[in-house]
Amino acid sequence: MKIAISLAIMFFIFNHSFAQSYTPGQSIDQSYQTHGDYMDIYDNSMHKIGGKTHPNLTGTPLLNREWGIGSVAFSNGRQVSDLPLQFNLQTNTLFFKKDSSVLAFADKVAAFRMDYDDEGEKRKVFFRSGYPDAHGKPTDFLYEVINLGSNVHFLKRLTSGIDEQYVYGSAAKENYEIKQERYVYIVKRNALVKISDNEKSISKALPEYDKQIKKFEADNNSKLDNDKEVDLLITSLNDL
Repeated sequence: MKIAISLAIMFFIFNHSFAQSYTPGQSIDQSYQTHGDYMDIYDNSMHKIGGKTHPNLTGTPLLNREWGIGSVAFSNGRQVSDLPLQFNLQTNTLFFKKDSSVLAFADKVAAFRMDYDDEGEKRKVFFRSGYPDAHGKPTDFLYEVINLGSNVHFLKRLTSGIDEQYVYGSAAKENYEIKQERYVYIVKRNALVKISDNEKSISKALPEYDKQIKKFEADNNSKLDNDKEVDLLITSLNDL
């Protein structure tokens, strides 16, 4: 219950501050204009300088190939706005750009919002950490928040890994593969439960809302087999 209250308070403060402070052209917190031994430094291909690279690797570990503009809230309560951001799905790490260098934040990221272009399509995303592990302890993993309410959150866990494909007589081909898993977070139980795109999985994850789920399916002729329908269901559960 304590983590739910803390997350709700943090989200309210971040939302309120973001709405009032996010002004294009605003100056960036100067503590993130410089870097030193306390920060990792990356090149524009998202490889740590001095680290191992994969010259034959195709694809990208990034959520957004193009730099987006966003606002970041840290676990220590600090916030910065109007930053050029990229999010690495392979390492679940948020980066910002200074001149030609790509830098990682020294402070733990509690949440961030970002606007970016995805092959000509405008996208807005919100990620946050603090969701519990199997033992109920908060984690630093940043989940994409699809729906956030007082009763249930609808989340996605996005990851990117290297997939190797072998062709007889040729060298192995490596490509980044993006995977996504869907979760619901039940506020009262402080429980994070993985779900599939079907009614059975969602009803099992949310037994306390069994009647409401059945009614939603009947009223909307829904099978809860896609993100849009699950999103609408979670909205209805949060209106209770």
